[in-house]
Amino acid sequence: MLSEIPMQIYLLAFGVIYVVISIRIRSLPGKSGHDFANELINAGMWFVGAAIYPFSYSPGIDPDVKNYFHLFSDLAMVGIFLIIIVIVARQRLLMSRDPGFVKRKDFEAFAATFSPEYNLRQDMARKAFHLLIPAFVLAMYLLGTAAVSWLGVDFVSGHDLGIFLIINCGFGGLFLFAAADVVRLSYFFKDKGLSIFHLLPTTVLNILTKRMHKRELYTFIPTVLILQSFIPFLPAPFSVFATVTLIASISDAAASIVGKASQQACPDRYIFPSSRYRYYKKKTVPGYIAGFLATLFITWLMLVAFPVPGASLTSVVVGPIIVASIFVILDVLSLPVNDNILNPILCGLAMLACLLFV
Repeated sequence: MLSEIPMQIYLLAFGVIYVVISIRIRSLPGKSGHDFANELINAGMWFVGAAIYPFSYSPGIDPDVKNYFHLFSDLAMVGIFLIIIVIVARQRLLMSRDPGFVKRKDFEAFAATFSPEYNLRQDMARKAFHLLIPAFVLAMYLLGTAAVSWLGVDFVSGHDLGIFLIINCGFGGLFLFAAADVVRLSYFFKDKGLSIFHLLPTTVLNILTKRMHKRELYTFIPTVLILQSFIPFLPAPFSVFATVTLIASISDAAASIVGKASQQACPDRYIFPSSRYRYYKKKTVPGYIAGFLATLFITWLMLVAFPVPGASLTSVVVGPIIVASIFVILDVLSLPVNDNILNPILCGLAMLACLLFV
């Protein structure tokens, strides 16, 4: 269907822009080969999204309804891009009235005042912000299924209407965050005369960076990658999609917050693996346990709340254990791959495998 193409073009365009930025910032001080690889993975997720998007809705959806859904989404994203243009144009107008504005709005000056401290309180605020994502996903899906039931609609299923709402609101947020981040990172093209960092409103800049580590100032914001990691699971049963979104927020938050709290309460205790491990990070056993239990409960709850037709009882019982175990193994290994993409993708694939083969 041609109606799918505009959204794919949007995704591919961001992918190309992210590749260009990744190549540009790879030589910044303190950057490693692992950082560059992660940034290319981030860019690659846009291309994965473009490939997956046409299969977002269930195979049984009416082709005409699917076509209308895609057309609406294409137009809705145009509205999002118009909002971005209006925000940038307003900033440009303010700048024209103040000749010294560009000099005062400098990325290096901003970075110099950015606190390198990152404590438990900031981590909790960051994780709480990420909790908004699964809350939104569940709310939109339940709204879609409820609307079909209440209105007696028979031309579309509650599942497909829920996915339609998730796509329109979720992709809108994804594009807003990504566009703002592109404007932020355009600073590193200053020598080419392409920097428009000064056109990023201070309020937007604060939203982007308030919950970031200082090292993240020189790469893509994690919120975009978290949202990207969900797109490959749009065609999957909703229980899998919902589990992935919850694992990326709640399980990660439980492991991180409990781990940091245990370090504060009992410094240098319960740390595993030891500092001799190649990819050592100061993580604790209580954090692993919290992450395991959170993932176990989330996976089981989603399978019960949103049953998968044909799924065996064994998969519902064993699946959560396998998914939780994989989450912990990835947490222990601390591989040099961004966990905002690695954990959701591998846990989601494991859950799909359990539903298919267990």
